[in-house]
Amino acid sequence: MTTWLLAQTQTTQPSNLVWIAFASLVMGIAAGWLAAVMAAIIFRDVATSAQSWEFDEARRIRLRRDSVTYRCFEPLIDEIVNLRPLHVLGSIGQVRKSLLAAAVALPWTAEEFLGTKAIEALGVGLGVGLLLARGDFDTGATIVIALAAGLAYLRFSVGRLQTTARRRLQRFKQRLPFGIDLVALMMAAGSGFRESLATLVHESQQHPVGDEFGKLLRGLERGQSLRESLGHLQERLQDPDVKEMVFAVQKAEELGTPLSRVFFSMAEQMRLKRSQWLEKAAGKAQTMITFPGLLIMVACLLLVTAPFVIDAVQNSQF
Repeated sequence: MTTWLLAQTQTTQPSNLVWIAFASLVMGIAAGWLAAVMAAIIFRDVATSAQSWEFDEARRIRLRRDSVTYRCFEPLIDEIVNLRPLHVLGSIGQVRKSLLAAAVALPWTAEEFLGTKAIEALGVGLGVGLLLARGDFDTGATIVIALAAGLAYLRFSVGRLQTTARRRLQRFKQRLPFGIDLVALMMAAGSGFRESLATLVHESQQHPVGDEFGKLLRGLERGQSLRESLGHLQERLQDPDVKEMVFAVQKAEELGTPLSRVFFSMAEQMRLKRSQWLEKAAGKAQTMITFPGLLIMVACLLLVTAPFVIDAVQNSQF
């Protein structure tokens, strides 16, 4: 075997030796990591796992039912969650905030989400590598492209989650002043706070405002205090305007100020902020459209002057 390796090394070009060494190193690290994970799975503490499973069973059953990757690789994902390199794949805190703000249908934890997406990224990289290996691509180029494809998929998954959270929060803030107005008007007309919230939830179905205030209302119905329910709302959205609303309601509850008056004041302030935000967005859009407008003007100018330029060039040749 040693003689064969020496012979292959002597007949291989020096430029390919680097890629062969790199590929061997990567495969060795992957094999060692896989062996360590499998050993951890085999010798893990079953009693501790069973104890934690008792309080987490419903969530895991739903993940298994709706996520094929989690259903197939659940033990491996459990071990990946405890690995320190997981934090390299993305900011755990940022992913956790995005999961809460985006109201993802599946009950992921941030670590499980990143671990699942890492396994899917590995599958994408292997698939791309196998497709390229069937062609005439160089081994080194195949490895680099496969790694790039896996990292791109992982980055795309995290970026899509953050984009979904940002858009949902934007939709929530756009309708929030009108929702607060509705609650204030109903309370001024004699309705209770919970009844006003129930009306707001009914009028805002299939909208982030209805979803978030529906969660707040369900928390109150389960016996949570208003301060605690508002704290959960603030924790889910992590937005300065929501934080200001929560602070105002909590202070009004402490001082005995009528909530209808507080809601009217907050709605007016939020409408003012919304108009300022729209003016700022319009100014930014006007600045961003300058360059495309310049390109369109140049294109129109070329369309008008091109026939004259062509005629002048053709006449100058005779």
